[in-house]
Amino acid sequence: MPDANPPACKGQKATKTYAKTAPEPITSKGGAICIAAFGGWGGFLEYPKGAAATKLTLTSSTTAYDPPIFPPEGSFGTPIFYLQVHPANAITFGTTIGSGFGIQSTLLKPKKAYTAAYWTGDGSLWVRYSPCYAIAKKVKYGASIPGVGSRLEGQRLYPSSYNVIEIFSGKQVTQVC
Repeated sequence: MPDANPPACKGQKATKTYAKTAPEPITSKGGAICIAAFGGWGGFLEYPKGAAATKLTLTSSTTAYDPPIFPPEGSFGTPIFYLQVHPANAITFGTTIGSGFGIQSTLLKPKKAYTAAYWTGDGSLWVRYSPCYAIAKKVKYGASIPGVGSRLEGQRLYPSSYNVIEIFSGKQVTQVC
């Protein structure tokens, strides 16, 4: 019997192309926030300590449904999952993250490598920050990629920019998440 899909977040909204969480509060202590369940994906995004209290909205998709708000396709191929991070206010994350589980999917395979890349941009100019890889671990809802939120360590996010974490199949880099 296949694994069940990750559950929806409280108050999330879904369309044919994406799902979006209601704004969720975060604290300076670090923690995890719910990822909008979409297309067999979901789970939690661990975020680093040190961020000022604000709210984040997360948007999940399996396609770049509106090309200007997604980074250009790069050397890793086409992502298998996109997670957009929308802060309510400008926010700077600290450099320490917890070690809990993260993005989950029934489409992920336990013991297989996946690459995560974080991009920020304004629709025309994009900057990619050091991608990393992680080995998926078996969880209740398929498998989970731990440490993806480490891509936010030390980052400053603005509500006016696009902030996207992309997930790719395979080990595309040598840095571990």
